[in-house]
Amino acid sequence: MYTLNFDVEKCLCCETQSCLTRCQYLEIDKESAHKEIMKIARGEDSFVLHDCVTCYACEEYCPMGNHPFYLIVERQEAFNLPPVPRPLIQRAVNLGVPFRGDPENKEVHGPVLNMAAFSELMGLIQGRLFKGLTVISKDGRKMFHYFVSSCISTMQRVQ
Repeated sequence: MYTLNFDVEKCLCCETQSCLTRCQYLEIDKESAHKEIMKIARGEDSFVLHDCVTCYACEEYCPMGNHPFYLIVERQEAFNLPPVPRPLIQRAVNLGVPFRGDPENKEVHGPVLNMAAFSELMGLIQGRLFKGLTVISKDGRKMFHYFVSSCISTMQRVQ
């Protein structure tokens, strides 16, 4: 199985530090970006861990094919830093409470589309692109039925 591992050697060879310098949420120059990603790689705290919103863009911007997103998320967990404000995590947990328990699992054949939080866009599912798709989680609240256990465990870690 393919695993996504961060390789510090790839960062040392990187000339751009695009993973952080191109970030839409952080304002960071190349020199600071290199310093901060090295701190994170060594397991040290960094402002990046506090300000990152886990949008995944760093993974896309990395010219070295490295995996900075996974490193950042691992360190956020190690430092008990939630990637979103705690009230938003609590809101997600609260929305999911009525749907606790085992999700209704139906056998599905072929491609699946989980509308999750975008259930209000159900009317846009039309045309050849969506032909043959089984749509699950049509109720925006019910999406949490699938993810509530991970939200609850996240809340327990950050409290």
